[in-house]
Amino acid sequence: IVTLSSAGYKMGMILQTKKEGGGFDACDFLLDNLRPENFSSFHSYAKSKLGNDFFTQTLSSLLKKKYPKGPRPLTACLHPGVINTEITRNLSSFWQIVKFILTPLMKLALKTELEGAQCTLTVCCMPRDKLERHDGEYFSNCVPTPLLPPAAAPKSDSLRELVWELSREKIKQVTGED
Repeated sequence: IVTLSSAGYKMGMILQTKKEGGGFDACDFLLDNLRPENFSSFHSYAKSKLGNDFFTQTLSSLLKKKYPKGPRPLTACLHPGVINTEITRNLSSFWQIVKFILTPLMKLALKTELEGAQCTLTVCCMPRDKLERHDGEYFSNCVPTPLLPPAAAPKSDSLRELVWELSREKIKQVTGED
């Protein structure tokens, strides 16, 4: 199971807040960005990529528990690189001008779509025994790469589990299914 992420996860933050009666909530991750006064496309992007990293790590842990003896589905999360695509087509006028000015430099630094596909292909075609050694890990430039804070912070295990449970609750509210 391959999840697409981005190095942009490093800018993502999920705030834990104390709930009445004890425990923690990660409402910042699931709710705050829905309010127009708090919305930032950049921060939403970063949080979504951090969420993808959390998802991959949590899914890996759950699958290890569910299939302790036999073969199990393996997970990986990857950053394909900064690719020259149309993702910036809806930027504001100011950023469109900046993009126009920087385009010659950006073409030198950005990957082509074919180059950007290499990390995905590498992970998807990796021999199972090698992927087993890197189950649940983050890949960048076709190699396993340690996650940096906030995703690698000591409190992240409990936060990943909290985000997983809150996400399940939201999905259940929308679909009516568990």
